Parts: sequence; C-alpha cells; structure tokens
Amino acid sequence: MIILRAVYRVIELAQGWRGYLITHEVYFYCLDTAPMIVCMAVWVFGHPGITLPKDVSKVDSRGEGYGRMVNLSFDEGDVNEMRTL
Repeated sequence: MIILRAVYRVIELAQGWRGYLITHEVYFYCLDTAPMIVCMAVWVFGHPGITLPKDVSKVDSRGEGYGRMVNLSFDEGDVNEMRTL
C-alpha cells in the first residue's frame, strides 16, 4: 500500500501543480489517503509484537535471558576520557 501511494505521488507531482491528478480530489482520497488508512489498520489489529515470543521481556538484571541488555554504566575513567574528546 505504501508503494502504491508512492507511485501515485510520483505521477501526481510529475504532472506539475496544475496536473490532472493533483486537481481532482477523488484521486487523492483513493490513491493517497485510503492506502494509509489500510496500513494503519494493519498496525492496529496486527501489531508485530503479537508475533514475538512471550519471554522476550524476561531479562534479568545482568542482561541474561532472551537477548542482551546494553550496559550503559560509566566509570570515572570513561567520563574523563569523554571530556578530552
């Protein structure tokens, strides 16, 4: 749907600001707005989080479990090194 919309927009703007597609509102609603509504409906009713495993959020404090957590802790040496950059 997004590719359909992109093709429509390219053709619409290739015709210029006084072209047929840009001056007829029905094409805007059918070829620009409708595909976006369909895409948003897919995200509302079929969010990709539904397909993820249930234990994806079960990670302990050490970052072990399903995947790894990023360690964002800094020591004094790291902070001093960043200041010199």
